[in-house]
Amino acid sequence: MNLNYKVLVTGFILLLVNSMPGYSAKVNVPLTDNGAWSLNTQPSAVYHQDNVYFSWINKAGDLMLSSYNQSTDEVKVTTVASGYGTEDFASPALLVRASGQIMIFASKNTTESGFQCYRSTSVTGDITAGFSSQTMTGYGISATLPFVLGDNIVVFWRSKNSLGYTFIAGANTASNTSALGAGTRAGFLGTEIANNYQFRDEVPTMRAVQGTDGTIYMAITQLGTGLKYSNSTV
Repeated sequence: MNLNYKVLVTGFILLLVNSMPGYSAKVNVPLTDNGAWSLNTQPSAVYHQDNVYFSWINKAGDLMLSSYNQSTDEVKVTTVASGYGTEDFASPALLVRASGQIMIFASKNTTESGFQCYRSTSVTGDITAGFSSQTMTGYGISATLPFVLGDNIVVFWRSKNSLGYTFIAGANTASNTSALGAGTRAGFLGTEIANNYQFRDEVPTMRAVQGTDGTIYMAITQLGTGLKYSNSTV
């Protein structure tokens, strides 16, 4: 489905500023009228060291990233990559590495080549300094949900025939700014029926959140109608 018709156009960031107990102020930061994001991939925005980072796909299929500094009100916008199209599963996800690098995970959802990981060359939050890219192995990846687990990074994904994850040990140490390793890749939902989904749209979708103790909570739903399989509820 075309992203521009599936979600609202991204025009501004809404921030809640908690500068004193019990006080919240809304700040509108104009960004663009050429972009959209999707809940299929999360998170689209992260906060790190006084900066809010926000990512989206524009109408040309470019992967965009912005930063907003809450102290100076400075806004920066950069194009990280092109050629993603406007399919909703191409929407990017963000993660801030312990080194300070901004990491973006995205999938074109049109090939079997896996998903892309982009890492900033800067460790100080300057998104205009450039990004390095690498392809992570996968099978028809569509949607990425990255999380930090101590010194490690885990990326959950929705593939052509299952839900799975890639676990990269040691990828989140403060001194590590290099490319992610291949990691350990495995499916965890769909494998019990031999990945036998009749249509790709029947592969379950997922939402996840991480608790303060590091525990990852995930809700999974089966939306397909053609699959004769008992896992049809959240």
